[in-house]
Amino acid sequence: MTHPDYPLLSRVAVNRFWEQIFGVGIVESLEDFGSQGIIPTHPILLDDIFYRFIHEHKWSIKSLLKEFVTSATYMQSLNATSEKITEDKFNSYLSRGPRFRLSSEQIRDQGLAVSSLLNPKMFGPSVMPHQPDGVWMGVYNGIKWITSKNGDQYRRGPYTYWKRTSPYPSMEAFYSPSGEICKIRRLRTNTPLQALVTLNDPVYMECAKEFGLLIKNHSRSLEDKLNFAI
Repeated sequence: MTHPDYPLLSRVAVNRFWEQIFGVGIVESLEDFGSQGIIPTHPILLDDIFYRFIHEHKWSIKSLLKEFVTSATYMQSLNATSEKITEDKFNSYLSRGPRFRLSSEQIRDQGLAVSSLLNPKMFGPSVMPHQPDGVWMGVYNGIKWITSKNGDQYRRGPYTYWKRTSPYPSMEAFYSPSGEICKIRRLRTNTPLQALVTLNDPVYMECAKEFGLLIKNHSRSLEDKLNFAI
């Protein structure tokens, strides 16, 4: 599969990495590169990237992603002029910087990072972050959600305890897959339920409280506080 003369693996891989960085893959249908898939918007670019991923980056994902995020295309302004919107409504031609909704894990981690609560600890067993009593329960074995302590409740999203038939409800509201099936691409949505989660879930409530204290203690000047919050 990784033979230099076999391009499919590299093409599929770099297209998925591109989607993670730029929001939409060069081939939009990440799950289908066949005749039923969507035609690539930049076929020559895709060919160039997959070739260099094999021969220059030597299959190094870190090296490839570094090239993506340090490119002039990625570092463009997010602002869209009326001309750009008219000519490139969906940013298919990358006329402006990428802007898209974060995944469920990223939204939570961003809130924890902004409020200085995020625990950067690496490795170890899964943890159980804050969540209202009774929202999550084991249907057959009676297992209960016991909130982790000593800062483990603030670890990053991938460490959240995950049961295939009972996913973490806060993340499920943002269309996190349950784990029962393999899901290539997540939906990016904006629903009232998601807004209610960010307004009422204990994790986001605590993030808001801590962020408010950071703003309060930052300076005596109201203008400085506002600039710090922004």
